[in-house]
Amino acid sequence: MTRFIVFLFAILLTCGHVSFSQIVLNEICSFNAGNISDEDGDKSDWIEILNEGSSAVNLENYSISIDNEAIWKFPPLVLNPQEYLILFASGKNRISGIPHTNFKISRTGAKLTLRDSYGTITDHLAVPALQANHSYGRTSDGIANFIGIFRVATPASINLFSELYFSYAPTPVFSIAPGIYQNAQLLTLSATSNNSIYYTTDGSEPNSQSILYSSPIAINSSTVIKAKSFSNNTSILPSDPVGNTYLVNYQQTLPIFSISTEPANFFDWNTGIYVSGPNASSVYPYYGSNFWQDWEIPALVEYFETDGTRKISQQVGVSIHGGSSNRSKAMKSLRLTNRDSYGEDDFSYKFFEKKSLDHFKIIVLRNSSGDFNKTHFRDGTLHDLMIGKVNIDLIAYKPSAVFINGEYFGVHNIREKISKHYIEENFGVDKDNIDLLEEDSTVIEGDFTVFNQMHSFITTNNMDDQSNYTTASKMMDVASLTDYYVAETFLSNIDWPYNNLKFWREKVPEAKWRYILNDLDIALGNNGWAPANFDILGRIMGSYGDNNRHVQIFRSLLGNKDFKNYFINRYADLVNTIFSSEYLEQHILYTRDRISSEMPLHFSKWGNDMSNWDHEIFQVAMPHVYQRPSFAMEQVKTVFGLKSIKPVTLDVWPSQAGIIEINTIVPESYPWTGNYFDGNEIQVTAKPKEGFEFKRWISEEILLANPFSPTITVNPDKANKITAVYTAKGNDSAISLFPNPVVSTLQIGFVSEVSGNSKIQIFAADGKLIIEKLESIYSNEIKLVEVNCNSLPKGSYMVKVITPDSVHSNKFIKL
Repeated sequence: MTRFIVFLFAILLTCGHVSFSQIVLNEICSFNAGNISDEDGDKSDWIEILNEGSSAVNLENYSISIDNEAIWKFPPLVLNPQEYLILFASGKNRISGIPHTNFKISRTGAKLTLRDSYGTITDHLAVPALQANHSYGRTSDGIANFIGIFRVATPASINLFSELYFSYAPTPVFSIAPGIYQNAQLLTLSATSNNSIYYTTDGSEPNSQSILYSSPIAINSSTVIKAKSFSNNTSILPSDPVGNTYLVNYQQTLPIFSISTEPANFFDWNTGIYVSGPNASSVYPYYGSNFWQDWEIPALVEYFETDGTRKISQQVGVSIHGGSSNRSKAMKSLRLTNRDSYGEDDFSYKFFEKKSLDHFKIIVLRNSSGDFNKTHFRDGTLHDLMIGKVNIDLIAYKPSAVFINGEYFGVHNIREKISKHYIEENFGVDKDNIDLLEEDSTVIEGDFTVFNQMHSFITTNNMDDQSNYTTASKMMDVASLTDYYVAETFLSNIDWPYNNLKFWREKVPEAKWRYILNDLDIALGNNGWAPANFDILGRIMGSYGDNNRHVQIFRSLLGNKDFKNYFINRYADLVNTIFSSEYLEQHILYTRDRISSEMPLHFSKWGNDMSNWDHEIFQVAMPHVYQRPSFAMEQVKTVFGLKSIKPVTLDVWPSQAGIIEINTIVPESYPWTGNYFDGNEIQVTAKPKEGFEFKRWISEEILLANPFSPTITVNPDKANKITAVYTAKGNDSAISLFPNPVVSTLQIGFVSEVSGNSKIQIFAADGKLIIEKLESIYSNEIKLVEVNCNSLPKGSYMVKVITPDSVHSNKFIKL
């Protein structure tokens, strides 16, 4: 059991002068896996300082540094003769109470230097890389002639000569790199003389009772080889173990996680985390099973990218992850947790293409929970398609293949774990200064105090009062809340909002609450519980949502007309883009193609087959995708009492001169058509590209109130087609010429507010009329006339356009 010891034998300075005596660095542990814990329960590195003299010493203004960089100064402490002081090298930088330095000690080794109050070096130790729970220091306390490694650390106690060793045996060298091979391999292990190598093939750590290496090892099937060197010199400790995974005759299509550990850790009937065990209930979800216990096992994790190169090899803690739907499946979800006690604080690798993160405390290898062996990707692909497209906190996704002790264990989805570490990694806030909450009363981190205050304010004040709404919007990120409610209701998450609801804020005055989307396994028609026509929005706006405090906040905010307008338009914006049938279909097919080559092997392990898999995708998920947008739009119309759904078409002229922002989105190409709600005004903004400027709006149906403003607000029933007209910068003419200069075909654009005939004339530089065309034009029509300029000599020309209500001219250059 980890000991919790408070070592503060030095006392606060309360007396006058104390005499000088020698202070030494006596023992140092840079890999504390549990020999002592600090006051926070953390297994921090530690430094033992000893007063070896006969007089007390005031340590005020003494300092300790690491590698001549980070310097930490001692507070006013008195260290009595033959007394120990434990400094935790945690990086927490505390001088009151139990002292903590402002640095940690590298596992690869470091030089520590102790200076007195005058800056004179009084002691130093070059600490080598240490194995777990070992320490480095002096035997017979204070005697520098006997410095070495202690197999048993003794914080605040006499260092034991019987446990002193001078070094570690060198680690074995493998002749073949870990990875994927299509043929059997012959592996050679080597070490320096006077060392013996012992190895295992079952995932366990080698010891002196394991297989003694004597000749090359034939690797005929997928195997994890772990090896360790043992010296013939009794003053030298065994090496660290080295583990390599070799996958033979495996056709890699996905990234790979290889997990290796003592087989009993996973599969022993009494202690294995993957099995039911002796206390399992026979009733779903089989409470009492080993896989329901809060057990964590040590394991080596190796990660191979799709090109077969190993990117990660480190010790972690492995546990079973998730709730009933996860744990009750034959294939379990696995949580990989990094801890200092295992050797590394995180995975330093960029797992996900759509997030820039490259440090992860925890990674989950998820079994798709309620979607296990169905599409096997519902939740993952929906999060993936939304990342970077919506203002919601999302969980990244990447499919992988998993091996346990060399045995294939199927397709697992690489996911982030919602925790304080997720918040810190994604948003850069202090993980220990947040409220991270679940549903109505579950605390993950922090407390409900501020949430309760916000709920009370929003639900008891009139949100149509703009000052109240402004205050509410400083408490809640209303844009994020909008996207969250659109996603949950559009995606028919029937297992919400009384379940699967998590939210957070940083504990600072200006912070806003945000929601984290999780667990969409039930989406896209899974199990038929929420068909495409199921009205989740209407459900929460009705009596079902009356007692849900999050829904109460949402309903109250809808009392503000601006928020209501924003929510309705944002719903339509997303249905017109990432939640359109075309976009959803494209992303689902992309994900299917991404894992399809791996699924036959997965099904051979866990049952099912490719025909059933494709049926779930094409006959269950896809029909839902095709039907859901129209049903969702109709449900929004009904819930908010809107008149009808109208198509709105946007266009730009010239075609590459600019873009149009409609509400919160920018279409990728033009002309573009989306559906919006009659009775809920939309906002469109013209944004010219470099070299162009906005000229005016044109509508085929109505005379716009302010056609020359870049931003206009219109009702969708009056916006069948709206075109933004741009001109080249510096061109004040009402005539648009594109391209200019021109090589072959010139496009001339102009507008008339009166129907009739128009005349287009082109004059040479000397004023001679060289081209004339007659064209009919309708009121408020953008008239586009193309003129073949191939026969024109190079030079400058004038275009003159005569319409029923105006005369305009412009210049162009022929190249």
